Amino acid sequence: MSMPRKMSTLALTDAEKDTLACRDTKGKPKEIYIQVIDPSLRRWELALKKWCYGTTWSYVLCDGWNKLAKHSGLVKGDILQVWSFRMEKDARLAFAIVQLQPNTNPTHILPGSRGEERKRRRCP
Repeated sequence: MSMPRKMSTLALTDAEKDTLACRDTKGKPKEIYIQVIDPSLRRWELALKKWCYGTTWSYVLCDGWNKLAKHSGLVKGDILQVWSFRMEKDARLAFAIVQLQPNTNPTHILPGSRGEERKRRRCP
């Protein structure tokens, strides 16, 4: 699931911002692992990455998003609300996903699937 820059007002720590701004030795974006609570209140462990597209970027939930979406019945076109907060125990970043409006004409392509992937490059 991709969250456009203009819509992502995450309260990231400086350390989290630094990690997400880095690339690994293969040039892939580094990630931080966060807790995500789906609409049925099930907890998931997903990777949050910062992907760049030309001159813009977005935060993306990876490594398990498709399983979460399938389990929750989410499809492309659903309107979701994402709440960010810190877990009390270790102050780790977490998301809660609320499905505001389901897509009434689903295409059965999961959000964030390879069919939607755009060419990524290094962030400016």
